[in-house]
Amino acid sequence: MLYKIDDLTNLLKRESWLPGPAGSWEVGYVDIMTEGLPTQSEYLRLYYPTNQKHQNLPGRCHIWSEHTTKHGFINFIKAQVHNWPSWVNHSEFKLLDLATLIERCFNPGFRTVFSLGWNWMCNNAKIPVIHQAQPASPPSGKWPVVIFSHGMGCNRYAYSKICYDLCS
Repeated sequence: MLYKIDDLTNLLKRESWLPGPAGSWEVGYVDIMTEGLPTQSEYLRLYYPTNQKHQNLPGRCHIWSEHTTKHGFINFIKAQVHNWPSWVNHSEFKLLDLATLIERCFNPGFRTVFSLGWNWMCNNAKIPVIHQAQPASPPSGKWPVVIFSHGMGCNRYAYSKICYDLCS
């Protein structure tokens, strides 16, 4: 049901982009999953410099908040309303206060209310990185490597801007 609501509200929005890479390179990416069962393997996104332009290949640039990403995050927020870690500073996370209020007022419709709010705030923003772009040749023979972990409760989209800026 929520996916159908998402599809309908997406028809009303214009396409937009997250800000472009801050550095001098355009950025490509590939998603990799290591061998093994899903519960025993690792899933990662590898960003790398490319000479291709994201404006020329918009169909290969993903939307920042796809259905599964958005609803996974909403489910995480709902779970945190009831299981907020005691060691986390409560005053810095204003979203928790909003989620708690929505949960109290609209308990059966928590996901719907949060989803509609998300749809209202986001404009189908695309990530300006190209899926399976041709890697650029490194000017000095090799590229530096940065490993970044998004941490608990997030996903590979949450820190896209930071990662593609580092790569560019």
